[in-house]
Amino acid sequence: PDGLLDCKTTGLWSVNEWGEEGTDQIPNDYLLQGLHYLGVTDGSYIDFALLIAGSKYREYRVERDEDMIEALIEREREFWFDHVLAKVPPPVDGTDASRELLNIRFPKAELASIDPPPGFEERALEWLALKAAHKAEEGRLAELGNLMREDLGSAEASSGPLYSVTWRNVKTPGKTTWAAALPEIIDLLDDPADQALANEIIARHTEPPGTTRRFEVRALEDVS
Repeated sequence: PDGLLDCKTTGLWSVNEWGEEGTDQIPNDYLLQGLHYLGVTDGSYIDFALLIAGSKYREYRVERDEDMIEALIEREREFWFDHVLAKVPPPVDGTDASRELLNIRFPKAELASIDPPPGFEERALEWLALKAAHKAEEGRLAELGNLMREDLGSAEASSGPLYSVTWRNVKTPGKTTWAAALPEIIDLLDDPADQALANEIIARHTEPPGTTRRFEVRALEDVS
């Protein structure tokens, strides 16, 4: 009655994100999720039951941490009042969530080119220098890329004497998810009368052609 249970599954590719069984060494997003639950319910602990690749079972326990819960609630309050209610997007960073938001905000390039906005050239040259040096700076590269996407907005390109940055429109073909469609149509294939129904099922599992955007930074001279 004093604790909570959350059941998770994971594949072999991400099992290394979990620590030794019986500890609280779990992925950070699940840790924050569990602490939020404890903050809401006044529970004293939460157990995570983990099934790995459908066969191996482990258990983890996270105890209530008042300092962490208080900090988490404060961040949630800031997000709600400063961003959701204020309708102000959070600052762009290097996360996939930022890139996805930018793709939603600017789904198509509608301008051919723009003059480099303030700070754009510095970002482009830093991006190229990191690439040229082969440094393990994927997080910074992702952040710079997202910042430049935000700068470009609905424009397709911007450039300077040493660099060119493009975020071009690219047409995408339709794509059928056959793994989902085949189980529904397999029994219909032998009956010509059911062909129309089979076509409807295929259409339901097919994404129509569309447009996406391809981001690229090129050096016009050696900037390493």
